[in-house]
Amino acid sequence: MSTTECDAIIVGAGLAGLVAAAELVDAGKRITIVDQEPEATFGGQAWWSFGGLFLVDSPEQRRMGIRDSIELARQDWAGTAGFDRPEDDHARAWADAYLEWAAGEKRAWLKQKGIGLFPVVGWAERGGDTATRHGNSVPRFHIVWGTGPAILEPFIATVRRGVDAGLVTLLFRHRVDALTVADGRVVGVSGSILAPDSAERGAPSTREEVGAFALEASAVVMATGGIGGNHDLVRAAWPERLGTPPQHMVSGVPAHVDGRGLGIAEAAGARLINGDRMWHYVEGIQNHSPVWAQHGIRILPGPSSLWLDATGRRLPTPLFPGFDTLGTLAHLRMTGYDHSWFVTTQSIIEKEFALSGSEQNPDLTGRSPAAVERTNGTRAALHARRRRLHRRDHG
Repeated sequence: MSTTECDAIIVGAGLAGLVAAAELVDAGKRITIVDQEPEATFGGQAWWSFGGLFLVDSPEQRRMGIRDSIELARQDWAGTAGFDRPEDDHARAWADAYLEWAAGEKRAWLKQKGIGLFPVVGWAERGGDTATRHGNSVPRFHIVWGTGPAILEPFIATVRRGVDAGLVTLLFRHRVDALTVADGRVVGVSGSILAPDSAERGAPSTREEVGAFALEASAVVMATGGIGGNHDLVRAAWPERLGTPPQHMVSGVPAHVDGRGLGIAEAAGARLINGDRMWHYVEGIQNHSPVWAQHGIRILPGPSSLWLDATGRRLPTPLFPGFDTLGTLAHLRMTGYDHSWFVTTQSIIEKEFALSGSEQNPDLTGRSPAAVERTNGTRAALHARRRRLHRRDHG
């Protein structure tokens, strides 16, 4: 049993944990970061992401003639979140604070960290057919120059400097199994030390236990709890308004994103809310070179493809490709099938299709202006995408 004491413990070495750690390092605090996976996974799921960031009334928007405001963003956010339950008070306060930040100092803060933005703003999730329903009324999807890995870079660098300065202890292969509670407050964590594993990022790693550990600190930050890799947990939380949960799903995250952190927090007295307010993309296809089980890739389609349900019926307005994810999901679940169809052409693919994820966009991820220019700026590695669009069940 290993025991140590510090100012703060952070459970999870993904983006949320690294941002919290970087802030504490800048404040001169001693912290310990614990994560069950090998060091190859440092940065978590953000590494795989396309790197889209939410900003309001940005210079990039104004250069494109997009008229945005915090009032419009607040209306859009409320239309999506609902805020119609008694337990939503804290969520509403958090949303208001985040919107103020996204319309204010966020862009300057990102620039100070060395995070640059691609000049084209995307229109992710346009949502319902009226201005007061869910979705973004205007484009707000700002793509980071360098995608997900570039978002991680400054925070990883700060944490590494903290390691060199003796402020940060990194404990990979340390799986938290419980929070330690004393006098009504969380004062530490305990768990199992897992055997070393050379698994690559995202690949399964062994769960062989070789020891135990306990840590104590003035503060504990739970920066873990995603459930996307645990389909059983997803189905258990599935809301009736979205129909019946699918029997077959693909995953945008590895299997170790299994929701254990939620159960651990709840066992220590945390109150979990809004578990049914989940988000699932309906444009997923199987990765032809999977890293984890059921590894999926999301198509980022333009509106021109014909979208049909599994029975061959065209989807109704406003369920166009790329518009209303949750509305489309609910509609498709009524068919009794776990798939739908895009009917498209090579010309539409070349003009409108993209794939989400850092590994699917090597020109943007590699920050290569020449490569981006060769693919007309917004079609990011079109030729690579053509190869990757081959589905396993279609050759």
